[in-house]
Amino acid sequence: MKISIIMPTYNDASTIVETIDSVASQSYENWQLIIINDGSTDNVENVINQYRENSKHKNKIEYYYQENQDQLNAIGNGIKYINGDYVYILHSDDLLPDDNFLQKMNDVAIQNPEIKVFIGDLVTIDENSNYSGDLKVAKYIKSKKVLPTLMLWLGRNLYVDVIFAKKDTFVNEIYNSYLTWNMPFWTKLDEKADILEVKNINFPMLKYRVHGGNYINNEMGKLNVINGELR
Repeated sequence: MKISIIMPTYNDASTIVETIDSVASQSYENWQLIIINDGSTDNVENVINQYRENSKHKNKIEYYYQENQDQLNAIGNGIKYINGDYVYILHSDDLLPDDNFLQKMNDVAIQNPEIKVFIGDLVTIDENSNYSGDLKVAKYIKSKKVLPTLMLWLGRNLYVDVIFAKKDTFVNEIYNSYLTWNMPFWTKLDEKADILEVKNINFPMLKYRVHGGNYINNEMGKLNVINGELR
């Protein structure tokens, strides 16, 4: 099973090497890393190219540039390069939780072939990559009550945006709900107004870096969050 990782980046030259390292050090090696530079104004392009040239994984690390459009469009524009069976989004200031993460996700996916998307808890780290806490994700429930609850919460995601999804589900359903309409990924925007088959895993899914430069703390991030709530 091949895993495609899409990594949008914007002015993260100071953190992206550590982020790529967290992929390159994985015990599970059947992966593809798709880096989309969203019009960065720092030297992140040079950092990425130098990393690729010196890496034994050069052929698995792909780099693409786009004019600044924001991270959701960067992720969406990375879809055409996916050649894996599952998709995972990793922002360039976050880290995979441990060196066996992809192996564990491979095992869970094989054991649960009916599940389209997996979610899990997050570990938070500070600007220096030191542990700072845990973010627990609610237990996912596939119920008709979930969508009305979503509306009562003004469109805010009841769970989490960090996902490990089947490629077909990501391309044909999540692209429409999350990347196009900025709704929670698990909503199915069709006549039935249904939700996806999602399963919580019992190990951390991401090391999430909390700092002043987070996407949620910049103007485009705030606008996208507001738009999601308005929808």
